[in-house]
Amino acid sequence: YEFSASCFVLIGECFCLIAAEKLEQMLRDFPLKNAERQHRAKKLFELVNCPKIVFVPLGKKDVPANVVCILPGENQRAILVGAHFDKTRFGEGKIDNASGVVILSALVRSLQNSLRRHTFIFSAFAEEEAGLRGSATMVKKGLDGMSGKEFVAALSAMVNIDSVGAGVTAVALSSSDKVLASIAESLAEKLNVGFRYVNVDQVGLSDGQSFQKQKVRTIEFHSLDSDSFPILHTPKDNMTALRGKEYLEAYRLLAFYLAQLDVMLDQ
Repeated sequence: YEFSASCFVLIGECFCLIAAEKLEQMLRDFPLKNAERQHRAKKLFELVNCPKIVFVPLGKKDVPANVVCILPGENQRAILVGAHFDKTRFGEGKIDNASGVVILSALVRSLQNSLRRHTFIFSAFAEEEAGLRGSATMVKKGLDGMSGKEFVAALSAMVNIDSVGAGVTAVALSSSDKVLASIAESLAEKLNVGFRYVNVDQVGLSDGQSFQKQKVRTIEFHSLDSDSFPILHTPKDNMTALRGKEYLEAYRLLAFYLAQLDVMLDQ
């Protein structure tokens, strides 16, 4: 891929956003087998020049590991951004959740040229579909020399991205911190992008809940509603389910949202 991006200055910060057609091509090319999806997540982090990539093994032979990109900041407080890369055996898993992993890597690019107060940790989680095993392992084992307890204590927030691009960007308010959600709503209004609150308790668990259990402030971004939910875990989860305009809006919103959290949290 050619990862040139449009860069501009807003509120004193430099943002670089990858073009919509490149995002969609990255999503279109995302592999179907989970082991290959792990390798693609690593490759995408490499292509956006992530300065440090680490793996968090799940402790079982022949099971993919979490792939993590660390973008250092001025202090040791961290914001974790996550998206699972695994899929079920049905469908292509483009919405659930290649869509999240592609945006995850693009967000690394969007923050690289800015001075960051927080360390940003971008994690492509393994085995979400098998019971949140990837995120639960990170909570238990920690990361980059930190124990699980130390890692969790360093987190100011966890932003989870799961199944975006099938419709207007949504936040699951019932499983999200209310302050984090209000920041997202206000920013969406300023950017003039679609935003709504849609709870997805009936859909099942997501990686953010591994961190919620540890009292980490968490927000869940998705795009599901009664119309799009039925495509998950079925052959209908393919590129035809993607709504390009809404997918780009999700990316733009998340890029600015992370920059906003960097400024607003831990003041």
